Amino acid sequence: MRKIIIWGSVIIVILLLIFKGFQSSEQKKKSKKTGFRNRGALAVDAFVVKPSLLINTIYVSGSLLASEEVELKSEISGRVVAINLPEGQPVKKGTLLVKLFDDDLQATMNKLKAQLAIQEEIVNRQTELMKVNGISQFDFDQSVLQLNSIKADI
Repeated sequence: MRKIIIWGSVIIVILLLIFKGFQSSEQKKKSKKTGFRNRGALAVDAFVVKPSLLINTIYVSGSLLASEEVELKSEISGRVVAINLPEGQPVKKGTLLVKLFDDDLQATMNKLKAQLAIQEEIVNRQTELMKVNGISQFDFDQSVLQLNSIKADI
């Protein structure tokens, strides 16, 4: 029984292969007869290429940040009279970068220097008077205190 099943399957396989061979030979004959012309038009996308100028510009909103920056702030308020900033150049310590309006400060300084000169004369005179007990110690101390106060203001 087993031999019959094996022989039957072999015969079926052979018949299938023969039938398949006939079908493929018929398809080859049909394709040779029709050729490429009868198959139908192929869809092709084509572009005409012309040289043109390429401008690659991008417009973006935003802000730029420097790789190194320094923020200058004045300790006192005032009007800026002159700016001595060499852009892109390094500066040394103590270089004048920004000059503020300082005429009122210069006037105050001149006034204090004049008061200092007068107060030094007064202290020198009172020192001579202290040697001969011509002035009290309190008055002398007051004059020295005023001299030191003017020096501190300067």
